[in-house]
Amino acid sequence: MLNAIPPEVARLKSTLPRFPDGRLDYSDAPEAAVVDCYVTHSDRLLILKRAQPLAGSLTAWHVVSGYLDEECTLQEKVFEEVFEEIGVSWITSMKDTDPYVHLDAKTWTVYPVAAEIPAPAPIRLNEEHTEFAWIDPSQVERYLAPQVCAAFRKLLQRGK
Repeated sequence: MLNAIPPEVARLKSTLPRFPDGRLDYSDAPEAAVVDCYVTHSDRLLILKRAQPLAGSLTAWHVVSGYLDEECTLQEKVFEEVFEEIGVSWITSMKDTDPYVHLDAKTWTVYPVAAEIPAPAPIRLNEEHTEFAWIDPSQVERYLAPQVCAAFRKLLQRGK
């Protein structure tokens, strides 16, 4: 799936309004597609504390994430989001797992992708986040929502 345009983007591009720059506008849509990027280095996971917690989330911590709002491959979107949110432009490897659906105010189709970055990679947060931490995978339940933890565990299994 990394080298394909997610099917939700292909399907929704004809029904959703667009922002002036051409991106899909999910603001009033009952569903949305997003990518969650699990940035890792040396068996550690990067988590980000959001300035504004995600709607319906019980935690302020999350992974690099973004709307799938353009007609581009999942791999291209991962590169874009990682650079936009943490200022890192080099990813040494990527792997994905099956998307999952999460329900709250919207129906969210989430595409989990693991992205390994090289060392040293200084982290430069954008305005969406206030701090970051590198954690051991055994700590994910302390910080991340259950569905995010489950997707991370699936990604770890794919790497074995």
